[in-house]
Amino acid sequence: MTCEAYEEIIAAHVDGVLTPTELREVERHLQSCAQCSQLFAEQSEFHTAFTARRLLVPLPAETEERL
Repeated sequence: MTCEAYEEIIAAHVDGVLTPTELREVERHLQSCAQCSQLFAEQSEFHTAFTARRLLVPLPAETEERL
């Protein structure tokens, strides 16, 4: 499966709606893919802030540099 295919699975992981089989698969992929691990970390951080209603999160340094 490609990283693009994992994007939806990562979002479902953040939401906590994966089956045990899907969870094992995505966790295995996250251990070996830095790009998807970063995506998971960012989405998890946003999810935590959103659910806590702390929607103000600092911009990643690379985004701030691009602006």
